[in-house]
Amino acid sequence: MSDLDRLLSRASGLAGEAAAVMGAGLLTATEAERIIEGLQALKIEDYGSPKFLEQHDAIVQLDLQAHQNAAAHADEFVLEALVSRAKMDTLVHSLLVAETWRERLYPLLREHLARNVDSVICWSLLFQETALANLLEVALFHRRACEAASEDALLELVDWACRKLAHLNSDAHQHAAASMRERTAAQLLAASPEEELDERAADVAWGAALCGLTIARYLTEHVASLPLAVTARLVSANDTVMALLPLVDRPPWARHNKGQLEKFIDGRWQAVAPVDRLKLTQADGQVWLALHNLLLDPACRAKYDPDEFRRAALQRLRPHLHDALLDQLPPLKALQRLLDGMAVGCDTHWGDQGGGGVGGGGARHSARLILEQVPGLRKAIVHGRDWRALARDARERWFGSGARQLARERAERMLKSFEFMCDLEPERGGGGGEGAGARGGPSTAAAASAAAASAASAPAADGGEASAAVRIECWRSVRKGLYERWSEFDFGINADLPPEAVTVTGEAGASVCGSRWRLSSGDAGLARALPSDGKIVVRFQGRRAEALLQLPSIAVRSQSDAPEALWLTVGLLATDGLALQLRLKRAAKPAERDPVMGAWCAYQAVGGAVTTRVAAAAGAEAGAGRGASGPAAGQPGPRACPPDLVRSQGHRVKALLRLPSIAVRSQSDAPEALWLTPAERDPVMGAWCAYQAVGGAVTTRVAAAAGAEAGAGRGASGPAAVSCDRL
Repeated sequence: MSDLDRLLSRASGLAGEAAAVMGAGLLTATEAERIIEGLQALKIEDYGSPKFLEQHDAIVQLDLQAHQNAAAHADEFVLEALVSRAKMDTLVHSLLVAETWRERLYPLLREHLARNVDSVICWSLLFQETALANLLEVALFHRRACEAASEDALLELVDWACRKLAHLNSDAHQHAAASMRERTAAQLLAASPEEELDERAADVAWGAALCGLTIARYLTEHVASLPLAVTARLVSANDTVMALLPLVDRPPWARHNKGQLEKFIDGRWQAVAPVDRLKLTQADGQVWLALHNLLLDPACRAKYDPDEFRRAALQRLRPHLHDALLDQLPPLKALQRLLDGMAVGCDTHWGDQGGGGVGGGGARHSARLILEQVPGLRKAIVHGRDWRALARDARERWFGSGARQLARERAERMLKSFEFMCDLEPERGGGGGEGAGARGGPSTAAAASAAAASAASAPAADGGEASAAVRIECWRSVRKGLYERWSEFDFGINADLPPEAVTVTGEAGASVCGSRWRLSSGDAGLARALPSDGKIVVRFQGRRAEALLQLPSIAVRSQSDAPEALWLTVGLLATDGLALQLRLKRAAKPAERDPVMGAWCAYQAVGGAVTTRVAAAAGAEAGAGRGASGPAAGQPGPRACPPDLVRSQGHRVKALLRLPSIAVRSQSDAPEALWLTPAERDPVMGAWCAYQAVGGAVTTRVAAAAGAEAGAGRGASGPAAVSCDRL
């Protein structure tokens, strides 16, 4: 069996655990905020460029994390970052660019993409619109996301959603019929690359259309917060009610295949039992709730014109409002009463104050606007373009010979990350515990430089042997700032696997080289489970790193919605010289509770990897721990001030000192300090002494006349003496 076959077999064995990997948390709040801050409104000329592909990967990660946060009812930090960083307009602009590219440029590039461009890049180009729509779908569930978008962006979003409704009423039926057609192996092999790419494009358009339906419903929920022009566009100009009615009579997410009713549920077509025939799908519920909002919300009724044609069309809803539907969506009873009143000719008070009678003349008069805002984002993207010239330029710049090299690099990065995740997985039947899952493995760094590669096979930077054990200490949080020792255990180095050369590159271009060693899982499962709230300390080859512990809280012993496995990173390679990637697995039945928090301690360490810093040049390691303005190498710096009291002598001036408390050595939310790595702890408080005096000024009082010269000389006679006392 080849290496690729073995890798694929391991991947299939881990397929069930991969779902738990993605659900366990892909990004931290800090990573998500950094990614969102870097999002840009790219032009259509840059569609397919390396910068576009990088932003596409970022959007997919944000989309996955936002869905995971919403499903777990966790802190929705992706949404908060989008709102606080004012990136809603950027997402809408990118959505319009993706839609325009698919409609105008994809038909011109279809043959070239199918035959000359990697399938992964083709999928990224097509999937961009759906990924953005998915992310907007999660964000627009909240009213503050609508309020954070500009009026122009909301107008464009309303028009985009209505175009997706039109797709569901037309082309989506053809896609549903084509997807149930069974083909033989010979027919699949005979399919041309263009046909395969068209099938992917149809799948992506189907997913984007379903997202458009959900976004339209969310917009109807937030009508009270929408600008007047957006409400008029949603209700009157686009007539969303009439676009939704065919989806009730003939929904494209329901079909009959060989006499069996099938519905599109949870991303795939599923056969529906006769007893569940009247059970609503998610798409059905979105349609009914959108109709309910548009027909009953006072702001929408003031802008709607229920003429005779529309009244007759609305009456087609009455047969669908049966008891089974009302039991599933009780708010629809108000819609049923409205339609019953319209059927007998009662005045339903359409318009601003209801004047106009049955014919709705008052509503028609009030729905007219003298001035109406016209969206301009899509017009600026589409207007005045030579699409054939753009396609020719994109074919040469982004989809030429360089595209193959870019695709190989992307595939190598994906393969390296996946292979590393597989290598960290303990062997089946080993001592690693029961059915260990995996969190989406820690992303590996880019290929190491030649210096790091040569150092990888040598002993570690400090000269220690690679077989030394990694000492891990766990501390439980008793109260804020106070920790109690919980457990201590060792992990050995896996001597069967050679070290990897790793290079971590920062935003400013600076890089740190290191060697990564795999941990042995032979002793896994014997250590005590980690506390859910506390901190963890790692010691290896004379180096030390710390991190706070914030593990999922297990309230009941049989709780099953917590992640099966997750990764924990301790230390920063650049500052601590040490980084531990520890894999934790949730026990089937936890055996111990946290005596303070009351939660079950369910996660045990079962494996991972440790990376140590390798000096790239002389003095590099020494410089990594000091700021640019610190003392020269070999000269001890001044002792850091304790976080309680400082006393300045000379003129005997005293002041109380309250510095930020640094609980962990690598804590990054404190104000920026001179020294990157604190070297001393307060023996009483336990906090790191991280702030050092690096400069300033001292002023002495001088006499107004005679003592001026003496005072001037006195101030320059020597440095002021400063002493620090700890309480």
